[in-house]
Amino acid sequence: MKNSSLAIVVRALLLAATSLLLCWLWLTNKGLDLVAIAAIAFVIQIYLMIHYVSRTNRKINFFFQALLNEDAGFTLPTMVNSSTERDLNRTLNSLSAKMEAILLNAKQQELQFRAVVEQATSGLMAFDEKGFIYISNSAVHTLLQCPVLTHLSQIDRKNHSLYILISTIKHGEQKTITLNEPTRQRVLSIKATILQLQSANLTLLSIADIKPELDARETDSWIKLTRVLSHEIMNGIAPITSAAKTLSGYYHKNDQPIAAETVTQQVVNNTVRGLAVIVEQGEGLSRFVDHYRKFSRIPQPKVQPTLVVNLFDKIKILSADYAASANVALVVMDPQNSATVMIDEQLIAQALINLITNATDACLGTMDGTVTLRFSTSSMGRPTVEVEDNGTGISKEIAEEIFVPFFTTKAGGTGIGLSIVRQIMHLHGGEVTAESVIGTGTTFRLTF
Repeated sequence: MKNSSLAIVVRALLLAATSLLLCWLWLTNKGLDLVAIAAIAFVIQIYLMIHYVSRTNRKINFFFQALLNEDAGFTLPTMVNSSTERDLNRTLNSLSAKMEAILLNAKQQELQFRAVVEQATSGLMAFDEKGFIYISNSAVHTLLQCPVLTHLSQIDRKNHSLYILISTIKHGEQKTITLNEPTRQRVLSIKATILQLQSANLTLLSIADIKPELDARETDSWIKLTRVLSHEIMNGIAPITSAAKTLSGYYHKNDQPIAAETVTQQVVNNTVRGLAVIVEQGEGLSRFVDHYRKFSRIPQPKVQPTLVVNLFDKIKILSADYAASANVALVVMDPQNSATVMIDEQLIAQALINLITNATDACLGTMDGTVTLRFSTSSMGRPTVEVEDNGTGISKEIAEEIFVPFFTTKAGGTGIGLSIVRQIMHLHGGEVTAESVIGTGTTFRLTF
């Protein structure tokens, strides 16, 4: 490139010298022949300058056009007479070789990336703001039942509801959709992540059919529920059966009814006590059934924007007396005044009261028992409410059962409080989780 600059300078100086010579010959009247020769030389110099610059520009333009087309596999001749042109060609060839290596490396990385995407068991798909699909693996083609995926409109033609969900999902959101097909039902879980690239923003979707997992969980839940129901019902029926057999024995002898006149006052008194036991157990079973009906009839939430500070004030008023009666401190951490969540305030208040009541009971007999209610936002931007206590904690064995309906470790407990909390959160599209350490305490976390 240094020789190229020198060549241009030399040509410019020759052109300037020729023009000065032409002017001098013309002004001093040295003769038309000399003026004509100088003029021809001047024109030739201009032509050579234009030709040289144009040829250099054409080569440089060719080089950049090749780069724009991602074609760096060209080679300019280096066996030329002009050292300036030879140096320029060598420089462009060197740049071309480096660009070819960069493009080849980028293509190899892209192939490796696509191979990894293709091997993923979950469906993966990335599309831009105009709906053009850049990446899609075989799993997503199978899940969406679209052999070819180049634009979201192809999904719209297959299932409009699925298209609306995919095209409107936001960064960090995870949504589910149920697809009812002639021979089966599928439940797709779709999670979105926004990739910010230099040229465009891509939405990366991870899609999985969670129907088998949901079926397995549902079966497991029914097994646990059936076990608990059987236990509770049998515990209620056994005393009734025993009392009925005892009472029947008072009035039978050798499998024959006894005469009425042989019934003593003691038998009558025992009969009255036995019937009282039967009534008591029957009422207990009736209450148990009533609790089950309440558990299975939680209404659909009427979601609306709710200030967290107002929700916490309500919870503090409703739970303060119970905590104080148990000599447990209830600490409500003040949230930001502007913090707002989309919830059914009545249902979430019911869930929080259940959690605070359980936390208070867990602190009974604990020095400086404290229950803390706080609000925060997760790293994914999801609103979170925590109920923390410094009570006895929950063992790992029991922790696996605490959300099972009617499972309880408390005397006189119904075992539906935490089940109702989980169902309320499920209806809100959120989740409830628990972390506990024996002897340290427990934290229940509601994530919306």
